[in-house]
Amino acid sequence: MLIGARKNSSKIKKINPKRIIASIFCLEKSLFLYEIYSL
Repeated sequence: MLIGARKNSSKIKKINPKRIIASIFCLEKSLFLYEIYSL
């Protein structure tokens, strides 16, 4: 993935913001599920 990132740096810069939002959303979702199961 790192080798591909160097080749397609322009493409990754466009995709990156969406990926960051998606990862944050996934983290919040997992934390929410963890809180439910901890109860």
